[in-house]
Amino acid sequence: MNLFSFPSVRIFLLLVFSILFAFYFHPILFLLLIPFIYLTFREKRYFYYLFFFISFSFYAYISKTKEIFEERNFLFHQKVINYIENIFDDYLEKENKGLVYGLFFGDKSKLSYELKEIFKKTGLYHILAVSGLHITIFAFVILTIFNIFQIPFSLKYFLLIFFILLYACLCSFRPSILRAGIMFLFLSFSYFLNRKTLPIVNLFSSGILILLFSPLSLFNISFQLSFLATFGILYFYPYFNNLKINNSIIKNLLIKPFFISLSCYFATLPILISNFGTIPTASIFANLIVAPLIGFIIPLILIVLFFSLFSSFLTLIFSQSLNLLLKLLIILTKFFSQIFPLIKIEKEYGIIFLLTFLLITFLINSFYQNN
Repeated sequence: MNLFSFPSVRIFLLLVFSILFAFYFHPILFLLLIPFIYLTFREKRYFYYLFFFISFSFYAYISKTKEIFEERNFLFHQKVINYIENIFDDYLEKENKGLVYGLFFGDKSKLSYELKEIFKKTGLYHILAVSGLHITIFAFVILTIFNIFQIPFSLKYFLLIFFILLYACLCSFRPSILRAGIMFLFLSFSYFLNRKTLPIVNLFSSGILILLFSPLSLFNISFQLSFLATFGILYFYPYFNNLKINNSIIKNLLIKPFFISLSCYFATLPILISNFGTIPTASIFANLIVAPLIGFIIPLILIVLFFSLFSSFLTLIFSQSLNLLLKLLIILTKFFSQIFPLIKIEKEYGIIFLLTFLLITFLINSFYQNN
């Protein structure tokens, strides 16, 4: 896939470089600019790119007094949150309640310090940032409910968009869920307009919209992990998927999940090093078990909230199942943190891994273009 052939990719990179130039002027930044400068000058559009680069750098600089991310709450927001908190207080154990907030809302403030460190050690911290996995599961559950009530095909997708916006609101429109939500909107609109679209183009387009309105979201770790994890899966995984494996069962149940996890791990590694100063060795294998487990936990959270509206008995039954799965998730995470070592490394090496990541991406892109 020739990434630089897409205008959205070039514009997104230009936004990133502009923000870094405004806040983090460093000689190493010019090393990151070299491939981009080469491509833009080759296409003889350097004047437009240069003008946009300077303009947005100035805009990002004057925005530096703002919060990195301002949570946006609406009138009904706190009432709904308080209702959900009461449900979790009544039916979930204390440690499980904090984990549910992290998994479902991306709110890690109620998670214990010990549990946070375990997730960091295993490299599973990204699952606490509401992202594409959560949106996909959420959309699947909502569509299933709509199918049960036989809601018309065209109406249920408009309702689904409404519920996803509502979910994003409950998550305080954090950058990671904004990215996933915007990608879903692009996909929905392309479906209704009967236009084909590429997921990786939707990814960079969503990144452009977020950075245009909130440049400092670039420094939000949830946005970084969510964006790079998605990019790794969309860009690197297809190359692994071309491997010829005769046994379809082994390929679908073992090989594919492993390479998806590997692609996600490789893409997010520079961010993990830069922020935590560690190289987790457990996440490649832990993701194979944890990701399917999340696929059961999030629907159960929705089911518990749904039955809490009219049946305390059913809420109790499903909440016990939810408690059990949350305990299992904690046990598995602790298990992986104990058997796989955590390699400590200076945070400054994160930039070296980032340069390596960009170089490999650039070489793959050049190889694809030349062949």
